Amino acid sequence: MSSCRAQIVAEVAALLAAIAIPGLTVEVNPEVPPGDDEVPHLAVVEGQLLPDDSFLGEDGYVLTLEVDGTVGGDDGAAADAARDALRSAVIRAVRGWMTTTALPLRAVEAEGEPGGSPLVLDAAGPVRVFSLSWSVVFATAEGDPDTFV
Repeated sequence: MSSCRAQIVAEVAALLAAIAIPGLTVEVNPEVPPGDDEVPHLAVVEGQLLPDDSFLGEDGYVLTLEVDGTVGGDDGAAADAARDALRSAVIRAVRGWMTTTALPLRAVEAEGEPGGSPLVLDAAGPVRVFSLSWSVVFATAEGDPDTFV
């Protein structure tokens, strides 16, 4: 069985891959920006895994996940519209995930849009990017970081 962290990341990547936008590609922790043939593109980027000491009799954690989106368009207005549509679809998917996941998560909290900027490709046409961040709170068996409780 994979770690709790890996299970969370895999579920988020799968739910984003199910977004009904033609040509959408999804990667986990990419090292290079998407190519022209990979737009629209979402990157699920794992952030810090921090302990949460508010749990008694179990170990609590907060995992930060960032979703970076890249879209293109024939012109600036089309690229703006594509960015807004994909950003909204991501927000709806992640918000709905908390109520549909079988993982015993305690909370999924929006952190907003981080100040950093996602990896950007060098493209001929207009490209728009966005970045959203969430904190995923979960608990594991005391002393066993790989078993949800």
